[in-house]
Amino acid sequence: MADSAVTRTKPVSLEDLIALNDEIASLVRAGVPLELGIEGVGSGLSGNLGRITDLLSNQMRNGSSLSEALEAQKDAIPPIYRAVVETGIKAGRLPEALESLTRFAQSVLDLRRRIGLAFIYPAMVLLLAYVLIVAFMLFMVPQLDAAYASLHLPAQWWLTILHQLSETVPFWAAVLPILMVVFYIWWQATARSMFAPSVAAGKSLIGLPGMGRIIANYHLANFAEVLAMLVDHEVPLHDAMTLAADSTGDLKLVRGVHSISSDLQSGKSLADSFPSTTAFPSFMRWMMSNGEKQGTLATVLRQVTDIYRRRAVHQSEWFKLVLPIVLVVVIGGGATFVYAMTLFFPLSQLLRSLSVG
Repeated sequence: MADSAVTRTKPVSLEDLIALNDEIASLVRAGVPLELGIEGVGSGLSGNLGRITDLLSNQMRNGSSLSEALEAQKDAIPPIYRAVVETGIKAGRLPEALESLTRFAQSVLDLRRRIGLAFIYPAMVLLLAYVLIVAFMLFMVPQLDAAYASLHLPAQWWLTILHQLSETVPFWAAVLPILMVVFYIWWQATARSMFAPSVAAGKSLIGLPGMGRIIANYHLANFAEVLAMLVDHEVPLHDAMTLAADSTGDLKLVRGVHSISSDLQSGKSLADSFPSTTAFPSFMRWMMSNGEKQGTLATVLRQVTDIYRRRAVHQSEWFKLVLPIVLVVVIGGGATFVYAMTLFFPLSQLLRSLSVG
């Protein structure tokens, strides 16, 4: 029965993930047994999040740990979330680990909202220009054909193209609206897969330049923060690095850290292990190597966390400022230019033909 419930449970959205994070972190801080606390919280929730919290509560009442309950809901809970919970439990600092993920999720959610809002005005301009172009093809092109025929003017190549477009309007007029609807559906759907490994691997949300670097800096900050917690809790460094990398969901980091972990287990230092991977920037490698040599790795990692998180925030603010301007100029301005050329070029050519004649 539980299995069937799992298959019917949809993947959590970013909003649901943040809400679930806040609930679990608050319960742990308050010392409330999770199976009771989640059950109490879940009773006041509806929809997908309510179903997930009920399933988690039932499994924990039956003796499952939080990690096991989350693993049973792997179709709904992303792997990165389960890794963060496992890391937080091993470090004895589950609330801090969850809050780290919450900060990242909120940052991604804010970026998504800003990007969505930035697309609204250019999309409206594009759609309006498209409607006007379709109307021009339907009503103005036949009039131009009639004018050239009645005035016995020689046929022009551009008029032939417009005539063909006018005759095929029923076949292509709906293309742009359909593409816009498909894009909107895809945009909403990707909110449920933001922490899938293919997305979390430092790639952009929708291929926009700069987004990959922002996400990568957030991942580096989260990695350093989680690793500092594990080092403080005296988890062996090779295990700590693996857990910290898994909690980011960044495939590049995960692969690189697995290589480093093997070197650390064989007795190498961080400085000797880093050359085996390019997953970390040179500054971070230098900081961590010096921190290990001086016995202050946890302190250094917190400094690294602050540096990369501030860098990501700064890049995010710049991105959110520049993106709307670029979209208005490229999409809105481009659509306006195409419509203006579609309207005024044929009329100017008609007047030129009359003046020559």
